[in-house]
Amino acid sequence: MGDWFCYPAAFIDRVGCCASEDSFKDTHENELKNAISRSIDVSEVRSEALPSMLPEDCSLTRGTSLYCNMSSSLEMRWPGSQEGEFAQHLQRLVILESALLQYWQIRLLDRRVGVTDGRIRQVRELQREAIFGLREYRDSSMSFGTAMDLVERLLGEWRADRLYGHVLESIDQLQQLVVAAESKRSARRANVLAGIALIVAIFLGLPAIDDTLEIAKGVKVDGLLGIPLKPFSALASRGEQGTWIGYLVFLGAVLVCLLTLTLKRGWPRTRSRRREPGIAWPLGTVRIVRRDDSQDD
Repeated sequence: MGDWFCYPAAFIDRVGCCASEDSFKDTHENELKNAISRSIDVSEVRSEALPSMLPEDCSLTRGTSLYCNMSSSLEMRWPGSQEGEFAQHLQRLVILESALLQYWQIRLLDRRVGVTDGRIRQVRELQREAIFGLREYRDSSMSFGTAMDLVERLLGEWRADRLYGHVLESIDQLQQLVVAAESKRSARRANVLAGIALIVAIFLGLPAIDDTLEIAKGVKVDGLLGIPLKPFSALASRGEQGTWIGYLVFLGAVLVCLLTLTLKRGWPRTRSRRREPGIAWPLGTVRIVRRDDSQDD
């Protein structure tokens, strides 16, 4: 069985036992409060806690009273007012149903974005659903001022703002998953490109080194400018053997660079200094440090 949400709405169109609203509230005070709260007998509730259980009257007309809380709603038509019609009941129900739909939408959206197996395709689908779901949630179908106020009051009773904030937080976490996956993919792509560069260097490095040694053999430079040229000239004087030695040195340098980058990426990051366990306030004004009994002795 799936989730369900029951929100009863009661309409009392005529009061025949009392002559006025004040008379009814004085005679049936506890009965009216019980009908509004629909939770426990108000006679057993502490007087200081009772106001938080009873919502305010949100009706605009003097002949009616409308009480809406998180669990139910009640509309009363007092003596002297016209009896309610079914069309008027539907006007109230449309507002209540709009609030229920918005609440149920943000509730399901909150559950939807909280379930993922980490696959990038699923994460992107969740992001898309969350973005369009939040857009639809914010676009309420109520345009009349008092109707919007009633919807916002009910959503506040149901703590819809907390669900909304949780959905935004979940979207940020999904974005972090996407960024982490993209970073991993970029690192993998960089490794592949480095491997390709190594292969290209293996196949194309030998002719380039031969040409370099030929140039070094023909250059005659003395002084400081000739110092960097001496190793190349020494290899060039050995002919093909020098070319092969230079090629091996070149491959060794490439392999050392690749291993250094790979190992550096996999090294765990450590803190430069060790901090004592505890809580520190900003600017170091106060510090609470936990110490063992052995240190106190």
